[in-house]
Amino acid sequence: MSFLILYKVINFKEDIISSAHELYGQILEVISLIPCGKVATYGQVARLAGLPKHARLVGYILKNLPIGTDIPWHRVINSQGGISLSKLNTQGQNIQSVLLIEEGLTVINGKINLKKFQWLP
Repeated sequence: MSFLILYKVINFKEDIISSAHELYGQILEVISLIPCGKVATYGQVARLAGLPKHARLVGYILKNLPIGTDIPWHRVINSQGGISLSKLNTQGQNIQSVLLIEEGLTVINGKINLKKFQWLP
């Protein structure tokens, strides 16, 4: 009897881990589709990934991406067009802002004009 319970607990944990990997994959796939010169909001990414109301999960995943990733994390901003304030380069410049400017976007006071630059797939 105890073996059966232990088996079910292990299976349950494996199912949770498998589901989490699938959700991460869905979110990262949507982010990888955002074209150069465009941005999407956390909520927009969540909706497009089939996970409405999970904008915070998008932020969590992006926060924990490895350094040097190919995923264009910098193209995801908040619903007011604001960019992240947490990542600075060695010159004290906001990395996200620098990357977006390099793609031709205009950043004014840490914000992007969503009417002009939001990705609408």
